[in-house]
Amino acid sequence: MKLNALPDGYLLNNKKATLFVANIITVNKKQPQAEAVAVIEGRIVAVGSYCQVENYLIANDVSFEVNKTFQDKVLTPGFIEAHMHTFMTAAFQARIYYVGQVNRTSTSGELVKASVTKNEFITRLKEVVADYESKPEAERSSWVDCWGFDPLLIQDGIELNKQLLDEICPNYPLAIVHASMHLFSVNSKGIELCGFSVDDDAHFIERTAEGEVTGNIAEMEAGMRIFHNGGINLQGTPEELQSFMIKLSEKQVTMGVTTMVDAGAGLPFDTLPLYKAVSEREDMLVRHHPYPLIESNKIEDVLEYRLNSTPMMSVKRVKFVTTDGSIQGFTAHLPEKSTYYNNHANGVMQRTEEQIYNAVLPYHKAGFNVSFHCNGNGTTEALLNMIERLQETYPRENARHCLEHNQLVTEEQLARMKKLGVVHNLFTMHMAIWGDVHANETVGPQVVKAMEPCRSSINHGVRFSIHSDDSVTECDPLFNMWTAVNRTNIFSNITYGEHQKLTAEEALEAVTLGAAYISDEDHLKGSIEPGKLADFAILEHSPMDVDVMKIKDISVLGTVLGGKVQLSKF
Repeated sequence: MKLNALPDGYLLNNKKATLFVANIITVNKKQPQAEAVAVIEGRIVAVGSYCQVENYLIANDVSFEVNKTFQDKVLTPGFIEAHMHTFMTAAFQARIYYVGQVNRTSTSGELVKASVTKNEFITRLKEVVADYESKPEAERSSWVDCWGFDPLLIQDGIELNKQLLDEICPNYPLAIVHASMHLFSVNSKGIELCGFSVDDDAHFIERTAEGEVTGNIAEMEAGMRIFHNGGINLQGTPEELQSFMIKLSEKQVTMGVTTMVDAGAGLPFDTLPLYKAVSEREDMLVRHHPYPLIESNKIEDVLEYRLNSTPMMSVKRVKFVTTDGSIQGFTAHLPEKSTYYNNHANGVMQRTEEQIYNAVLPYHKAGFNVSFHCNGNGTTEALLNMIERLQETYPRENARHCLEHNQLVTEEQLARMKKLGVVHNLFTMHMAIWGDVHANETVGPQVVKAMEPCRSSINHGVRFSIHSDDSVTECDPLFNMWTAVNRTNIFSNITYGEHQKLTAEEALEAVTLGAAYISDEDHLKGSIEPGKLADFAILEHSPMDVDVMKIKDISVLGTVLGGKVQLSKF
């Protein structure tokens, strides 16, 4: 085993090291495994065998303590959730009623059960309304707020509209944020408060054949009218909002997560001050990497945050979100003249290429890499055209603009991405949750096999990560790895796309070094190497040593953040 360490003489006197002993998976191809890692002031200084690291510390006159607590366990780089909506997830779990079709874990570690049939869902909504009514009026929000619903996952089908919601909740405005975060449903009182009408764009405000508004709303611009009129209330005192974030960080320790990327900071309000505040608290257990939304931030403010980045809160890239919608919501933009498999009309681009180009160009010139929301391959094509134009107008070496989700990207588009230096962040969790839906409703039984093309990305040399998009699906990197390795749907046990499967080793890299690369932090995170932050996940077993179907069941004992051990509370 070869020692990998900072140069002799780099260390200063009077510093104390911690020497962790464990079965270490480094995700560093030059040194894949080790049995000891030395940490000083939150940074890795040496990796190798126990004797090598010990001798290195002695030779450099460094005093140290040995931590053998995990000598029979596995240390990997800390998991990086490369695309979630951190504040929204924290606030939803703390304040909004969950009515989804997939089991979730609360921030207290309790199981929140799914409602998978029409009757179960209706029963759940009735329970929600009854609980709302049981609270003192002073403790109620002005709306009954719910999240997590997806009609395509109701086993016996459901037609959700204002009539059904009015029957369940006639006395108060009610709003449901769908699991995709691109669709919303409101009852008649909600429609009235928000002023939704037949005068609105039919692409975003659904109506019946007779022209009546149904209460089903699509995309952020229309959905924000709900927020602005009191629905989906995520406001609170600074102390309250910070407490939501702290509770979420405690949960993330149980998932092995050491960095959370908020891929869209600025919804439903400016959350950057909140991230700054919580990142300075000693009880914050996870690092934050928010991507400010171009649509709702000023470049001078974003530059200031970048200048003042810290290891606990870094701002290094930005996000453009108003492109297309979601595949399961039929609002993702496919190639022109395409329809969905069930003949549903194609989704539309919310902004023209020219509008996106003009919004993004100042950030590109300022050295920011931009992450773009992108679900349909029609959007992939439009964004690649736009990125090519950016580079022609203002060439930048080693730019890493990223297509987020990019679920339907084609082989030809992957080749073009490689040429342009574009990376992407694949939403592999769709295979586990919506694989059956995509096969039968959205894209069909053939196209679904090519969705989330991890193997093709490797073949084309396109760097990538995989993500949960929490609150869309629950942040659980081991489950995400399981999905990328098996591509198996949890409802039917059908496998979609054998040829796109990853190995366990490749999946681990995707949630560590791959995630660090596409978020511009691979110099700091993603592998256990000297000079990087000492962030580790503590696992009971190596993902490479268990049956691939059991990767999601590996126990996470906790994390190490900057050399500080944080054990799971549940």
